[in-house]
Formats: sequence, C-alpha cells, structure tokens
Amino acid sequence: MPGRRIARSGRRRGRKRELVAVVAAGVLALVVGWSVNTILANGGESPSESDDSPSSSPTPQSTDSSLGDGTRSGQLLRACSAEVSKAERAFSAARAGVRHWSVHVQARTDMLNGRMSEKRMNAVWTRTQTAGPADLRKFRVALQHYDGTVPCDDLQDVPQSRKDAVIGCVARSKTASETVTAAEAVMDDWNSHLQHMATYADGGMTSGRAQRLWVKAWRTAPANISAYRDGHTALANAPSC
Repeated sequence: MPGRRIARSGRRRGRKRELVAVVAAGVLALVVGWSVNTILANGGESPSESDDSPSSSPTPQSTDSSLGDGTRSGQLLRACSAEVSKAERAFSAARAGVRHWSVHVQARTDMLNGRMSEKRMNAVWTRTQTAGPADLRKFRVALQHYDGTVPCDDLQDVPQSRKDAVIGCVARSKTASETVTAAEAVMDDWNSHLQHMATYADGGMTSGRAQRLWVKAWRTAPANISAYRDGHTALANAPSC
C-alpha cells in the first residue's frame, strides 16, 4: 500500500553486503587435488547447463515519462523509481555468481550420477572458484548503492490523478526488494562455501567437517538458486515504475 516503506529484513543490521570476498589463491590448487572421497563439492543445476551459458537478466525499468515533471508528486515518483532501479541492478549483479555457484554445485551431482568424471569435476570447481571472489565483489558493490529501503512511503502525498503510477511503483518496489533478498541468499551460500574451503586449505578445518559442510551446502543450494531464477519472472510480470 502507498505509504508503507518497503524494508528488507536484516539489511539495516549491517547488511549482508559485507560479504567476505577474499579467498586465498592457494585454495584453488588444493581443491583440485581433493579426492572424491574427501570433498565432493556440488549440487543444483541442469546437467546440460554450462558455466558460460548466457542467462537472461532483467533490464531495470526506466522512469516513466509521465513522472518527468517538476512537481512534488513527480519528484516523489521519480525517487521511488530510482530506488527500484537500484534494487534491480543489485539483483542483476548477482547473475554471474549465481551461475558459477550453480555450476559448482551441479558438478558434484553430475559426478555422482556418472555424467562427469572426477577430473572434469575438479576442473569445474577450480574454474568456478577462481571466479568466486569477483562475483562477490560485484554483488557487494551493487548492494552498496541500494540501502534496502525504497522511498515510496511518501507517495500518499501524490494526487489521485497519479494513482495508477503510485500503485505500479509500490508493487514493483516490493517485487524488486524480494528479488534482492533471493540474490543475497544465493550469494551468501557461495560466499560461505568459499570461506569454508579457505579455512580448510589453511588447516583450520578437518576434512571430515569440510565434507559435512559441503554436502549440506550442496543439498540446500538448489532452493535458493531456484528462488533467484523465479525473480526474473517476477520482475518481468511486475508493473512498471
């Protein structure tokens, strides 16, 4: 409803954009050498999907031309629209990271099902891990421009003649906020896995614990990955702002 601030839970508690994106370079070499019986890292995308396959990403909606006047109502609507665009850019900024994590996870599934050799699995892990820190940095930067709230709470001051524009902006702001939540969940999973492997490589974790954490991540990853993908459809169907 107009006047309701769309606030992302947890975003004001320091945000999860403080993703730790620094992963020791030595981790990559070590992971390649992990055996199937030690750390089988993976789990959640279609076997045929490639890490480099194209993935559609929503194009942030431009401000409607009807919002372009200099009145207060026009200014309020433009401010709301601008913040919605920031949310959409943050969502899109996670695309590469979601793809890399998905492929990383899927490699274990494919290996266990006999669709991929251990050697190929290790190569996929190394390639996706190498991209991981850049994935996290890109997403973190996008989050820094989006504070988790959309300035649509003042839209009650917009006259009735702009009622349709208000309804559209408020609805899209809610959808955009939810897609960022979905993006954060996946990127948190990716970040956690990279940190766990860095800890293991530094001798701060036993192979048994690393294995348990990995299998748990592999099993839970698909749900968050799927929610992120659903966000593309949600934005495509949301009203413009």
